[in-house]
Amino acid sequence: MVTGTPTKYTRLCTESWSSPPPLKLANEQHEVDVELETTDHTFICEDDKMEESFNTHLEALESHLCETTSKAIAESMLETCRSIRYAREHTLEEDWDDELADIVTQQTRKGPRAFIGGLWPKKWLTVQQQYYTRYRSKKSLSVWMARTIALTQSLFFEMWRIRNTGIHGDEESDGNKALHIELNSDIDEAIDAKPPNRLLTHEDANFFKTKKEDVKKFKLQKKKNWVRDAQKTIQTYAALSDNQGNLTNYVYIRR
Repeated sequence: MVTGTPTKYTRLCTESWSSPPPLKLANEQHEVDVELETTDHTFICEDDKMEESFNTHLEALESHLCETTSKAIAESMLETCRSIRYAREHTLEEDWDDELADIVTQQTRKGPRAFIGGLWPKKWLTVQQQYYTRYRSKKSLSVWMARTIALTQSLFFEMWRIRNTGIHGDEESDGNKALHIELNSDIDEAIDAKPPNRLLTHEDANFFKTKKEDVKKFKLQKKKNWVRDAQKTIQTYAALSDNQGNLTNYVYIRR
């Protein structure tokens, strides 16, 4: 019997996947948190490559389910994946089995992170056990569930991989070209708004030494980091300054 800490849910597959942790990038002595992708954003991306990957891996999951469970359970599981993928309520028919429809609703309302993390309603085990009992099968429930969850994780992990290494890695894509233009405008604004050098710490002064023409040549992610760090620095000095832009309540001893 598979057990879990939550009363209605069980966590299987310890090798669960979630979006990667933020990376730490260093620019002089400025540390910037960089989150490549959020899990939710990855699920709903409408890029053609993402859709192709989703459908391909969904077919693999469907093949597994057709060989190991009932048609109704299989379709309920597939519809759960679709609901998570497209961030919508399930579209099971009105006369669909009430218990299965309820399970799908429970699963989708727990959200994508719970789904990919292996936190699934125990009722999936209940309906699968009913299927095994009907055919007098002695197969392991936990093995079935673990395999099913592993396939769903592979499905969405591959989507995450494509999105980060393929779509966002293409500097010349239309979306990234537009983002470069937007960031270049942010760079102009940041340079114009930066505090006077006499107020900057040694590290902040070094940060702003890079010419904006050179900053605009950065790769997309590095450029995002620079803009985020610059805006944070400007906001910090603005919060500490008086109406004349002086740090009247602070003393700074230069090296």
